Amino acid sequence: MGVQLILTVWLICGVVTAIIAGSKDRNWVGWLLIGLVLGIFGVILIACMPSLSPQLVAVSSAHQQAEHRASKTCPECAETVLMEANVCKHCGFRFNSVKTISS
Repeated sequence: MGVQLILTVWLICGVVTAIIAGSKDRNWVGWLLIGLVLGIFGVILIACMPSLSPQLVAVSSAHQQAEHRASKTCPECAETVLMEANVCKHCGFRFNSVKTISS
């Protein structure tokens, strides 16, 4: 009975290690073998390892709004500034002094 219990726990550790590895986009077959060899230490090892799938970075809504706002290019320094700007924040060029050519 004692040997069967130990083998059952060892097998369960191998399966749990493989399941965790698969959820972290790692090779579940290889981690199944590692889990069978290391037992509970294999479970702890794979639980501490990071996922191989790329992490999505949350962008703040203020940053998203700034990207979608209309912009224009400064004729002096060629930097991009907001459409509402009267003065270029990079070189100090005043946009209200530019005369528009109408056809």
